[in-house]
Amino acid sequence: KKTDKITLVSFMRDSYTYMDIDGRDRWYKINSAYNWGGAATLVETIENNYKIEIDNYVTVDFATFPKLINALGGVTLEVQDYEAKYINRTTVHTIESGKNVTLDGWEALVFARIRYSDSDGDVSRTRRQRQLVTALIQKAKSASVGQLNNLMNTVLPYVQTNYRKSQIFS
Repeated sequence: KKTDKITLVSFMRDSYTYMDIDGRDRWYKINSAYNWGGAATLVETIENNYKIEIDNYVTVDFATFPKLINALGGVTLEVQDYEAKYINRTTVHTIESGKNVTLDGWEALVFARIRYSDSDGDVSRTRRQRQLVTALIQKAKSASVGQLNNLMNTVLPYVQTNYRKSQIFS
């Protein structure tokens, strides 16, 4: 809020790193930190290994993610032809490719999880996730107070965060 800037950083889910789980150091994939100790352990692991200070976090699961997107009326972003084909092939949905494609919650979830359609695999998956989060932020900036209130009432019961509701709303 002070700098009017958000920095998105991606960590490759299969990156090996040290983590402290229940007082025992482990060398394992970073995505295991959340599974073993929740958000606090993942935050600690990232801070200790990457020297990045994390003030706050918000986590959603696969069931909540589509609800969040749908509460905002979908998300509009650029979808490449091969990404649209993947979504159409792996779901009951049919979408077109293009620069301004609006995805509903389930389509956005599938879009964010595509891993094997690119030669760089997880790198492009994280690019899509940052693209999606950026589009959500832009959408939220233009949302009405009523839409934002609806979003919070719909999603907050399913979200894990160390933000207070007043902080999120502001």
